[in-house]
Amino acid sequence: MIRIFTVSKQTQRLETPVMQDIPNLLKDRSRMFWLDLEEPTDEETGVLNGLLGFHPLAVEDCIQDSHSPKLDDYGDYIFMTVHGVDFSQLEERFSTHELDVFLGENFLVTFHKRHHKSVFDTRGRVVKNPDYLLRSPDWLLYSILDAMVDNYSPAMEQFDERVNGVEADVFGHDADRALNEVLALKREILHLRRIIVPQRDILNRLSHECERFIKKEHFIYFRDVYDHLARISETADIYRDILTGILDAYLLLTSNRLNTVMKTLTIIATILMPLSVITGIYGMNFEHMPEYHTKYGYFIVLGVMATLVIVMLAVFKKKKWF
Repeated sequence: MIRIFTVSKQTQRLETPVMQDIPNLLKDRSRMFWLDLEEPTDEETGVLNGLLGFHPLAVEDCIQDSHSPKLDDYGDYIFMTVHGVDFSQLEERFSTHELDVFLGENFLVTFHKRHHKSVFDTRGRVVKNPDYLLRSPDWLLYSILDAMVDNYSPAMEQFDERVNGVEADVFGHDADRALNEVLALKREILHLRRIIVPQRDILNRLSHECERFIKKEHFIYFRDVYDHLARISETADIYRDILTGILDAYLLLTSNRLNTVMKTLTIIATILMPLSVITGIYGMNFEHMPEYHTKYGYFIVLGVMATLVIVMLAVFKKKKWF
């Protein structure tokens, strides 16, 4: 679906032109326009290198999902790829969704293959208040990026709850299930960091460079978004360290449990060893063994074996081996 919004500096009214008006909108510097492509068809995607004339490499990046954020300067416009994040309560995991952006002197083009909350919210603001678009396309970009980064916070809160829950499981009675959850959380946080870190660098560039497309007075707003994302990045690093600590604790607990089992088995084997020697001796098939003909020989041997067990247990107890 294609949505086009434009505002003239003279009328200051919001208009919704059609695709055929795009060439005129590009030429008219007195107009600011925003073209949003949400879940576009192949025909609608063709507008990017057709009517808009964007570079084929940038269009290819839109069509093929990128694995990391990027920022490219094509002279007449800049192209950037950023990622939003959602937390699925049903699947209990993060999901990221890509947003491709073209920013020119008088236009903003957004391309996304699925619903984007930040774009949806900004679109609502533009409809209610055309000044969002009239102010400048870079201000509209700031509004989208700010909403996108703000949406990281509830997702991180959900992640915090999961980390606390898995920490309780590790030290509780469900350690095996907790291990799978810890490994899943580590994969998610690493994926999140692979997105946040380069995206933070992009925001840093936007807040200091790109003067042709971003007004100097707006740099401070982009720096604010950068600071917010930097704090989220630091939080992600903390969660990564916490998960590493939880995993180390799980391995330590598992090792301790294994040591306890091995200690118990060793004690049992040590106790059985002399008993096995005694039974082995009297299990030999010699005809002339004096003890065979002793009236109480059987009970004497049992008594000796019982005494050995008691003595060995006393020694082990004294040494605090169990």
